[in-house]
Amino acid sequence: MFKRREEALKLKDLELQESLIRFSKFLQENDSKRARAEKKAADEIKARLQKEKEIEKLTEVLEELRNEKERIHVVQEENMRCACQSPMRVGLLDRSTYLLSLFQVPALLGKRP
Repeated sequence: MFKRREEALKLKDLELQESLIRFSKFLQENDSKRARAEKKAADEIKARLQKEKEIEKLTEVLEELRNEKERIHVVQEENMRCACQSPMRVGLLDRSTYLLSLFQVPALLGKRP
């Protein structure tokens, strides 16, 4: 009887140890999954912030280009009025507006022609 009781206790102890090992493994896997999820969330936040900065910068560049386009349009209208007064100047004015745009628009983008 004592032997049976001892065997039963050993069996229960073994089962308890196996259960503890499984639980420990479960906790480790859970911690690993949590760490991966936190890293993924942090990476996604970082990527979103970078995209927002890029959108903000490109919006500013777009606004500058629109302003430049409007300014060039005003200059072109002035040149056309001058051209009506002096037909010989039409070719020179169109070329000067074109050359002006070649140097100013790329400068807004941070590039040189």
